[in-house]
Amino acid sequence: MGNGISISSKLRAERTGSTAEATILGTLRGRGYTECAPGALSVAQPLLFGDSGPNLTAAKRVVRQCPVGMSIYGTPLAADFIIYGAAAFPHGLAIESKWQHAQGSVDEKLPYLVFNIREGYSVPAIIVADGGGHRPEALRWLSFSYLLLALCG
Repeated sequence: MGNGISISSKLRAERTGSTAEATILGTLRGRGYTECAPGALSVAQPLLFGDSGPNLTAAKRVVRQCPVGMSIYGTPLAADFIIYGAAAFPHGLAIESKWQHAQGSVDEKLPYLVFNIREGYSVPAIIVADGGGHRPEALRWLSFSYLLLALCG
């Protein structure tokens, strides 16, 4: 590959990212959430884009790769997960997983994610950053950015 990243490194990163997402999904299932396809929650679609609609706190549901709005580039965005049924988040909560086993490009993707959450997400969001490979400075920046989002958002 021309960018200096080997195919085996890219596959390993995708595999560990998938493992992180599977861990989050397993935790949610253990908490009573059932997985639904994005199209199965047609009642949720008006809520995702700001219109009033039914309260989705009755059943604990999780949707993977769920549309949440438009990116800072004007393209459609999908969150890793959106959960419905959490009383504190009646319109849903997005969960983004950023796994980084070794230092690499995920740190550079964090600002893009934070700006998209700030500008384009139609629901509150959390970022789960794990794996031990994130630069400490990147995690400090992420924590500070989220503190600012909490104070200003």
